[in-house]
Amino acid sequence: MARPSNSGTLLGDSTSNGNGASGGINTGGQAWGLYAVNGAVSAAVRPFTGGSLTIGQSVTIDFDTGSLDSGNGPPSVGIGLQTLDGGTIATNRIQFLFTSGDASYSMQVGASTINSGVGFTTGGLHLTFTLTAANTMNLTVGSLNGSNGGTNSVFTGLSLGGVSGSGISQIRLFDSDAGSASNQDVYFNNLAVVPEPSTFALIATGGLA
Repeated sequence: MARPSNSGTLLGDSTSNGNGASGGINTGGQAWGLYAVNGAVSAAVRPFTGGSLTIGQSVTIDFDTGSLDSGNGPPSVGIGLQTLDGGTIATNRIQFLFTSGDASYSMQVGASTINSGVGFTTGGLHLTFTLTAANTMNLTVGSLNGSNGGTNSVFTGLSLGGVSGSGISQIRLFDSDAGSASNQDVYFNNLAVVPEPSTFALIATGGLA
């Protein structure tokens, strides 16, 4: 089906980006998705209710990657945890993403790119980012639908980028030129900050407007 623009959002069946072969990350048959093509970027940002993360809090989210076009950039999809510098400019403190042409997902912290060793999958992943100190975070990449060999990968003591000590106050989800076909959409679901006060469901009314 033709898309109305070069980038946008959708509610759809996340199993479609695995050509029906993966379990997906649906709730009630749907998850929240992004698409982008022709050099465009589709992104959604959600501030955390209650302000910046405190030490010991975790951000959890399901992430289901489709196929990516090859091309300039190169195309990529992923998640960034951000701070607002001066209240207006967003800076990534950490990103988890997949880039076209790579075999595995990667983490970006500041100018450093770290190969996670977690191989590409259309089966979905469950991510848990836990703030352990003002400038460090742990990340658990959990298996969904048998992805990642059915195991969890844990990364501890990741040094965060951006301004030292700046609070993580929002999440950014993005699709940079992955492609227009339904098997190239990227999906997200079950976003939460734990312990409360902030809990979100991406497929709830309003999504990540």
